Amino acid sequence: MLNQYTIDGLTIPELLKETGISIKRKRINKQFKQKTLAEKAGVNVNTIIALENGKNIGFDKFLTILRELGELPNFFNFCLKPEPILPSIVFKTKNKEPKRVRDKNN
Repeated sequence: MLNQYTIDGLTIPELLKETGISIKRKRINKQFKQKTLAEKAGVNVNTIIALENGKNIGFDKFLTILRELGELPNFFNFCLKPEPILPSIVFKTKNKEPKRVRDKNN
């Protein structure tokens, strides 16, 4: 079982592989064959196979598959969780010198 410390140490290919394993488990628990999930998600069965084997399939297809597995709300609960902006960061950005200056003669 992966935890935060394990995940932080993984490379992107390793994370894709772990994601594929998790998707496969979800699919099996839902009692979907790869072909069934592919049809429900509107993707080719090779896309499901690639995902389960840790290949990058494209974000739009990934979201569609998550939706069919009932996991899209969990994914977006993480993604859409508001991240507070620390006051020190706001202060620093307000007082920064501009990086570009326009010529006032034009």
